[in-house]
Amino acid sequence: NPRSTGSRIHVQKVLSSAATGQQDFGSGGGPTGPQRMLFGYTSRTDYIDSHGQSWRPGTEFIIRAGWMVDPVAVAWHTQPRQIMIAGTEDPELYRYGVHGKEFWIDFTVAPGTYYARLKFMELRRNDPQLRCVSVSVNGREMISNMDVAATAAQDVEPVRLVDETPSGKRPRTLGRRRAVDIVLNDLEPVNGIISIRFHNNFEGVAEIRAIEVGPGNGGEGAVPVSIPADSPPDSGE
Repeated sequence: NPRSTGSRIHVQKVLSSAATGQQDFGSGGGPTGPQRMLFGYTSRTDYIDSHGQSWRPGTEFIIRAGWMVDPVAVAWHTQPRQIMIAGTEDPELYRYGVHGKEFWIDFTVAPGTYYARLKFMELRRNDPQLRCVSVSVNGREMISNMDVAATAAQDVEPVRLVDETPSGKRPRTLGRRRAVDIVLNDLEPVNGIISIRFHNNFEGVAEIRAIEVGPGNGGEGAVPVSIPADSPPDSGE
């Protein structure tokens, strides 16, 4: 309270109980179960996926959007970006998202070893440098300049497809409109936090759709495909 001088404290009520409490906070405490966040999702209720798992609206993230700038307006995809999404039983997890030059999410957890499942879906077809994403966990870079579309395309049949554009036909960027998950294992909290930072190392924008953090090993995900060092522009949308 900026108007308080700190000279008075008022206690309205004191409650007591004979029940045995559970300490899950403070030193050595913290959440131990899975935490799931669906970014850009504005519903007041959790999304329940095809496995019965609950995903909460991902409202707790940090982005430096600038002075007097509404981060929701500039960083959220609150409207579905794509209806038909390949490679998933839960397209709703990939329709929204948060985006920016750099942003991060801090997960509070108990001591232990954790995994993070990062959910991506690429729609853009511009210069790969402008849409690639790097990911750091507690200050350690674990994904470098990943091309989300190229990563998702590893499961696509190698056929030559084309898109119709006002200027004619051109090769389709394989992997677009396709869900892809990256799993990072063996994560340990620092001061009770697993901090996952997303950034674009060029002049572009990084994106993420949803994140799951949980104890133990999260299994295998896709293998990240980094953009070539001399990646040429891919003009398009």
